[in-house]
Amino acid sequence: MQIRLITTPYWWDAAPPADAVPAEWQKRADVVIIGGGFTGFGAAIPLARAGLNVVMIEKDKIGAGASTRNGGIT
Repeated sequence: MQIRLITTPYWWDAAPPADAVPAEWQKRADVVIIGGGFTGFGAAIPLARAGLNVVMIEKDKIGAGASTRNGGIT
């Protein structure tokens, strides 16, 4: 039996993440969220819907951290 090591989440096969470099950096934000995983987006979406100016900072591809490995549950 051959074991294949998978290093990316299966959903990236259908929708690979792309870099989202802004055309221009915002000069002001009401909220800055560090981390673009489940928790970061879970906070950013309702804040943006409430009318706040939200900036999210992620060092890697969106969802590349713990959210791709354990579903955010530890």
